[in-house]
Amino acid sequence: MRFRVSGTLPIRLVQLGTALLVLTVIIGFASLPRTPSRAATAAPPAVASVTTTAAPPPAPPPPRLVMSWQSAGGLIVHPDQLDPVVAAEEARAGGLGWIALQIADGETALPSPANWVARFRAVSGIPVGGWSVLRDDPAAEANLAATLLGQDQLDFYVADAEQEYAATNGVEHSLAHAHRSGEFIAAFRALEPTMPAALASFCRPDEHDLDWQAWATAGFAFLPEAYVDQLGADGTPTACTTAAEKWFPRSAIHPVLGIFAGPYPTPAPAEYAAQLAQAGTTGFSLFPFENADSNALAAYAAAIEAGTIARAPQP
Repeated sequence: MRFRVSGTLPIRLVQLGTALLVLTVIIGFASLPRTPSRAATAAPPAVASVTTTAAPPPAPPPPRLVMSWQSAGGLIVHPDQLDPVVAAEEARAGGLGWIALQIADGETALPSPANWVARFRAVSGIPVGGWSVLRDDPAAEANLAATLLGQDQLDFYVADAEQEYAATNGVEHSLAHAHRSGEFIAAFRALEPTMPAALASFCRPDEHDLDWQAWATAGFAFLPEAYVDQLGADGTPTACTTAAEKWFPRSAIHPVLGIFAGPYPTPAPAEYAAQLAQAGTTGFSLFPFENADSNALAAYAAAIEAGTIARAPQP
């Protein structure tokens, strides 16, 4: 059942109650806490500024050294066995003035690992050249050598001409083989007329009938293979130099020291240094360079500083 509201008084009471309810609601809203606006929000506590030190600029590359056969050098067979940065640091610490990588064997190219030469140069400043074994096609070998030298912008070249370029090869005798030296030189100089170049070959030119005069006349330095570990007393720098002076001036003779296992003990750096001093030459190289550890290189560096067996590299 519903309750009926009648008459004037109840209506007034209802109106009064409604007014009181509205007023109560308004007062309640007014008393609620207000959410501050974005503009009025208190700023966060200040954060102390941090001063950062700029990273130092990278060290400038070392100065490029001048290529000279009268400095010490190294002939590398397997650059893939050497980290170029480590090799560069050790070569520089060892007082070396040049490094040559094998780039070909006959008409077979032997490319170095990508960026090997660039990384080595960036750390050392040492001139990098290429060397190749010569076989039986002088023109093709000269063309290949020049191409490979250009690919890495190498600084110099070493030709390794041995039995295939001799008139007498075992029981075979051929003047055509003896002419290979002149043919290679002509083809190479047509492509690289001014590049520093050298001939690496037998220790005793007087015992082998290559056309030594062709190389000497063309201005190639001579790097005789003073492999004492392979030849014993017959392979000392003095033995090589004495035999080679018939064709090359002593100033153009720079022995290659063998540092590999052979039938004779490999001389220690101090022994090789004494042999070089006895030969009276200036400038030598180590073959293969990858066999030279940091201790051996330090010993060669000390010998270079103490004597006249090689000139210190010059920028």
